[in-house]
Amino acid sequence: MSYRIVLATLLILGWEGIAIAQIPDSIDAQQAVMLAIASHPLVARAGERVHAAESMVDLARVPNSPTITGMVDYSHLGPVSSITLPEQGEFKLFPANDYDLHLGLRQTVYDFGRTGAAVRHAQTGVELANDSLTLVKRDLAYQTMGVFYRILILRENVNVLDEEIAALNQHLDVSQKRVETGSATKLDVLNTEVRLATARDERIDAAKAVEQAKITFRSLVGLPADQPVRLSGTLDSQSITVSDDSLLAVAEQQRPEIQLLESAQRSAELQERMAALSDKPSVGVNLLGGFKNGYIPNLNRLMGNYVAGITLNVPIFDGNRSRRERQVATAGINIIRATRADVRLRIAEDVRQAATNVRASQEKIDNAEVQVARADEALATAKVQYDAGVITNLDLLDAQTAQARARQAYLQALYDSIMSLNALDRATGKRIW
Repeated sequence: MSYRIVLATLLILGWEGIAIAQIPDSIDAQQAVMLAIASHPLVARAGERVHAAESMVDLARVPNSPTITGMVDYSHLGPVSSITLPEQGEFKLFPANDYDLHLGLRQTVYDFGRTGAAVRHAQTGVELANDSLTLVKRDLAYQTMGVFYRILILRENVNVLDEEIAALNQHLDVSQKRVETGSATKLDVLNTEVRLATARDERIDAAKAVEQAKITFRSLVGLPADQPVRLSGTLDSQSITVSDDSLLAVAEQQRPEIQLLESAQRSAELQERMAALSDKPSVGVNLLGGFKNGYIPNLNRLMGNYVAGITLNVPIFDGNRSRRERQVATAGINIIRATRADVRLRIAEDVRQAATNVRASQEKIDNAEVQVARADEALATAKVQYDAGVITNLDLLDAQTAQARARQAYLQALYDSIMSLNALDRATGKRIW
């Protein structure tokens, strides 16, 4: 069974606190996202809020469900009142030991839709909790994706610096041999050693950045602190054509913030409906049955008995509470509407800025590719000229450094391009999990 099948099975079974017993040899971007969603405590917390909201739906149905109560009552009374009738003797009016065992049933028959409104309101709470869960997953997924590609880019940057250091070491050997033969000065060796030390410092910083990113990655996906991080993925730039208007339309349909606010508005409208129904009457049926003593002629004998009735509860005055609740609910609806308008403005801004960054990053990729090609050509020419004695050692070092910086600039442009595309996906509400 493949790793993906195992992970998918665990997700279907709803194992919130997934324990990662076996990590694949190499984790790709999609696997990293799924690991983060399966193991991160923020997702588990949001999932528990969904469960709590579902329980609130069942709780809202309680008023329309029958309630049954049982009671056992014993009391000893004294003195016992009695009367004496001529030729009949003494009669006790009640028993000294009073027993009462009964069950009571109460059922609301009609409440003018209050319970139904409360159930629908609770169901919107489930929608809100699910929308919040989606937001948590969205944020975690994109954060994981960003760290994943950051590690890949930083790793490539370390490789570039390793190649630069190797080239400088090779050049240092050549310079030292030329000094021995008298065809170069000690200054050439010193200049090369300075460049080599600088490159090594940069390599140390780059390696540190990789390890720091790996620490963040382990925290996101739930890996042990000593677990090696082996990632697989390609760093490819994608050239796409973006249309702001079409992207805005997609964002309006897909952004979870819009869905969350729509659920919140439905919840507020139902809250207003519940407030309007809070002062309506209700009709209930009561039934009490059991066994009790104290009945004539045998006061100590337990006899079956019952009480049945209908209750009409009509609120007359509640201190203007229902009116105030309606006012609060109406204000809540207006607040949500204003918030939706603000969120739509911010979403439009996010989409336009993300689209602008995508276009700019694609231009930077093209420019960086040209710079790398020219730097490679310049270094190749400098090596030929240096061997021919046309240029100095410092000129060759400059060409080597320029090539390394051009390659690093290309990696940065590539990373910016990938992140700008991810930001565009996020701005339009695309699900990457």
